[in-house]
Amino acid sequence: LATDGAGTVAPRASRRAGRTRGTATSRRGRALAALALAGLLATAAAVWYARQDGVTVVAPPREVTPSVAVLPFAVTGRDTADAFFAAGLTEEVIAALGRVPGLRVSSRQAVYTLAARGLSPRAAADTLGVASIVEAAVRRDGDRVRVRAALVRPRDQSVLWTDAFDVTVRDIDDLLGVQERIARAIAGALRPRLAGDTALAARPMTRAGTRDLAAYDDFQRATFLMRQRTEESLRRAPDYLERALRRDSTFARAWAALAEARVLQVVFGHERPAAFMPSARRAAERALALDPDDAAAHSALAHVRRVFDFDWAGSLGASARAMALDPDLPGVRVQHAITLFHVGRTAEAERVLRDARAADPLDFTALLTLGRLHAHTGRLAEGSAELRAALELNPQFSYGFQQLGHAELAAGRPAAALEAFRRAATLSGVRDSAHLAWALAVTGQRDSARRIVRDLEASAATRYLPAYGIAAAHVGLGDHDAAFRWLDRAVAERGQGLDAIAAAARMFVPLHADPRWTPLLARLGFGGDGRGAVAR
Repeated sequence: LATDGAGTVAPRASRRAGRTRGTATSRRGRALAALALAGLLATAAAVWYARQDGVTVVAPPREVTPSVAVLPFAVTGRDTADAFFAAGLTEEVIAALGRVPGLRVSSRQAVYTLAARGLSPRAAADTLGVASIVEAAVRRDGDRVRVRAALVRPRDQSVLWTDAFDVTVRDIDDLLGVQERIARAIAGALRPRLAGDTALAARPMTRAGTRDLAAYDDFQRATFLMRQRTEESLRRAPDYLERALRRDSTFARAWAALAEARVLQVVFGHERPAAFMPSARRAAERALALDPDDAAAHSALAHVRRVFDFDWAGSLGASARAMALDPDLPGVRVQHAITLFHVGRTAEAERVLRDARAADPLDFTALLTLGRLHAHTGRLAEGSAELRAALELNPQFSYGFQQLGHAELAAGRPAAALEAFRRAATLSGVRDSAHLAWALAVTGQRDSARRIVRDLEASAATRYLPAYGIAAAHVGLGDHDAAFRWLDRAVAERGQGLDAIAAAARMFVPLHADPRWTPLLARLGFGGDGRGAVAR
């Protein structure tokens, strides 16, 4: 289900049409979006921003050396599968260079965001604040792979290093060999500017986690899809991961990714918790049995413990372990910060998110979470700006529009809020239609709100209906008995959204004086002050 412009519920086909209609709008002004958004609010001492002709202009962060950004490897062949191969090669070289002491490496998220905007290498380097960039082209013809790479200083266009690699890739060792040679060559070119000789230590710089090249390719496809955070991409990603694991059941990184993919399908309201969360837990535990030091597996397990078990101490422990192992791994800092935020430790959460933003200025999940935190702690101007910036980076992220709606409503801008809620409902359907119903109710459009709730509840017998949003809609309509009935259902099914109900859900404030509220929080592991048991 989705909503039309009047706030009524429409078939999912309308949602697709709405997405098409919004495409042209979402594209406008995005060519310079990455340049505009890099570093936004991440390091206030180094970054300023202003509006010029409708475009946010951001001063580039001060250059820190030695530093490098690996731009996405270009594909010169015609096979579309080569794009995933090149993306995997790019990501592993980024990861390998990230292990070089004394070298700052821009994240995969940042460089791919810039590339999608078509920025020149010079503009990309200035935006990311790096002194050098790696450009490469890949051609794959059967088992034969040719990689031509160069390390360039964009400021004066000087070439610091260039080389070509012609290899036969029949197994994972061959692929790792290409990645290793490229990473070591780049580190060697930068060696005079690095501290000591540790940059070229004998330990391996790359890792695949599997001996099966096809399984590795499927893993790369899945991780690419998961980063998009759309319903379609999250539905497709597990298929690739399960195929990879059928080829190699000892592939710990794939098990960890499968765990997180399953959690995300539940968190965004697409699937029933009882059907997916136990398998997510088993996948995370299987990954840790294979590799106890897999940071992604610890982070996925922390996610399960927070949103399904309501085990706050266990979630914080697992996410802290992930932070200790590899804080720069995508998502690790954000997951830790969300748990801190949801148990009321907002100052700590903000520090972690600031670190995440400094490490990757274009990570839309960190920017969105920081926006949520600021909006819910009363810093509404900052929160709205950060949420809008996150949505420019990922304009198909329905959850971002939902959170922007809450921020705009809290700031006293109901028209902007309803526009955001409608956009979320068009993209996501059931979950965000319920949030729209709440917003319509509290802004006086109660008949439209009732119509949405009535149609949603009528569909509950034939589809999964996240109970949390329906409960909120009833709060907006003033029916507290119905709200508690739906909250009881949400707790029983351990539904999405409940982990945020104490610290970050203003929708439920009217229930706080009800004698049923504190016992409900206790069932979720919260104290009467709304803080997680671990925080007391």
